[in-house]
Amino acid sequence: MTMNFTTLIITSLLLIVLGAGVAASSNELMRVLIGLEMMFLGAVMSILLLYLQYPVLSFAILLICLGTAVAETVIMIGLIYRMVRLGYRATTSFKEKYTEE
Repeated sequence: MTMNFTTLIITSLLLIVLGAGVAASSNELMRVLIGLEMMFLGAVMSILLLYLQYPVLSFAILLICLGTAVAETVIMIGLIYRMVRLGYRATTSFKEKYTEE
């Protein structure tokens, strides 16, 4: 049973760290979104560990995470819609769009 806890902890932390790295180092909108979703998946996986000890608390935290994810999704859809209306492509990097060489 200890092996499963250790594996779950390492996997969730790895997803959070990789997602943060992708989101922080990317110049493209879609890669930032992928990084944020990886971080969210890691956070939800870590809630599974909490569920085994404190089920009521973990359910409350899960509801907060899901509410945050829904808000994040709505905001990102609005941003993508606005950027498309302004002529910004999802694969265009910020450097290509806003710097002149």
